[in-house]
Amino acid sequence: MTVTPLEEQPTTANVIRVLRDAARWVLLAGVVGGVAGLAASVVVPPRWTAKLTVQIGQVAMANASGTPVKFSLENQLTAAERVNQPNFRLDVVKALGLPSPDAGNRKADLAFESLRASAERSPDLITLQASSYSKEDALEIVDTAFKSLSTTHRKLFEQSTEVTQHELTRAQENLSAADAEYRSATSALKSGYTTNAATAAGARDVLVSNTVSLLRAQVSDLHQQVNAYRDALSPVQSYPTRAVAPAYAPERPSTPSRTVWVLGGFVISLLVGATLALLRDALKST
Repeated sequence: MTVTPLEEQPTTANVIRVLRDAARWVLLAGVVGGVAGLAASVVVPPRWTAKLTVQIGQVAMANASGTPVKFSLENQLTAAERVNQPNFRLDVVKALGLPSPDAGNRKADLAFESLRASAERSPDLITLQASSYSKEDALEIVDTAFKSLSTTHRKLFEQSTEVTQHELTRAQENLSAADAEYRSATSALKSGYTTNAATAAGARDVLVSNTVSLLRAQVSDLHQQVNAYRDALSPVQSYPTRAVAPAYAPERPSTPSRTVWVLGGFVISLLVGATLALLRDALKST
């Protein structure tokens, strides 16, 4: 093993000397890097990123006990994965009136590549995100994606609520008929019948009384069903997929500013120049 003599090992003073001697070239490299960063900021257009948080809709169905049971229109992870599929993103690009991706239109390419959906902590929330070369275009992309997603959900929502509304109408009709029979039986029981056969009158009263009890229970059950269906159709229990808040995009682009490009190019080139100067001096001393 070759051991480097202590006097040949690089020291802080030696590093400072090398950098001082090569300061002109190191600074020149930094300036060149700054100019390159400035050129990059002109060539690379700014991008804006828009986000939209969506609450997946749900429907409520009344069960046998009269308690609404909630069902999500689509699983959170399934909805996010569906948005991330190429076919869905391609449909969004077409809905925007843009040409197909890879057709040479950079706006269409960026919309297709940047459109994504991610699941949030709440089990019924997902966030749509997309980028474009203007704030307005980015907002339009996420709004169009939301419309495409919610259209499928709305069809399911309308079908489910239509079934529940039909059941509510039928329960209300049955309730009206049962209530009318109950009132008639109650009236008959109260008025009574005058007959010469006391035994026959008593038996009839018992029959009417039993009928009234059965009708009373039926009316109570139907009232419970009607209330359950109405509760299931309330906006709190059943609602379509909706945006939690309007889509948002910051006023400033999400890409680095021109100052960041210039400073980044200057600092990186400065470090590269200093490294090359130290490497050159090390090669000379060997």
